[in-house]
Amino acid sequence: MIERPVEGRRIETAKERGWKWDELVKSMRGRAVRLRAHVDALRLMAMFLNHWDNKDKNQRLLCLGEKDPPGRVLDPRPCGQPLAMVQDLGGTFGPLKLDLANWASTPIWADSPSCTVSMRALPYEGSTFPNWQISEEGRQFLAGRLGRLSARQVRELFEGARLRGIPTKIQQRKTSTTGFALSRTRCGRSPSARRVQRNDGFTSFLKRAGRLYTGGHDRR
Repeated sequence: MIERPVEGRRIETAKERGWKWDELVKSMRGRAVRLRAHVDALRLMAMFLNHWDNKDKNQRLLCLGEKDPPGRVLDPRPCGQPLAMVQDLGGTFGPLKLDLANWASTPIWADSPSCTVSMRALPYEGSTFPNWQISEEGRQFLAGRLGRLSARQVRELFEGARLRGIPTKIQQRKTSTTGFALSRTRCGRSPSARRVQRNDGFTSFLKRAGRLYTGGHDRR
């Protein structure tokens, strides 16, 4: 695995470090819609990856633009630009770590009409990850970011992680990548919204990922 460290001052105490997903509820009270969309996008990405091993130590809280004091002494000063991030994604594409066959069959939405995600069916019943209704703004924010990745970049992400050679049920059956993607990304009750989702970035990303396992050769 290749990890790109993020520079920043650690925000933690002598007894606690990182953060739990259920703590995000408290942090979002009274915040702007834009910030809630960003947090919902992070939740949705965690669900997409099946990030069930989400104990607090696997997430980090940093203050961007600052450095830890010498000797790694904890710094209690307020932070002007905090960043919440996932640090350890070891237990992903599961539920049994690189269990791609089961990952492909695990739905993203626990309740598609309400766009609700849940990790209750994953190990530890989702650990610190609570059931959550993803806003359309959050879904669109993630879709916009994933849609920027070309087919070549998606392929290189999987090949760089040495995933392409692993036999999966996706390889063993003739699966429509469009059907695979739509079954995992579409949500909401509005027919017009679901039509838009058919061609958005989230769906496009999954189509391109699916082609890696069905023998397709999308090299754009």
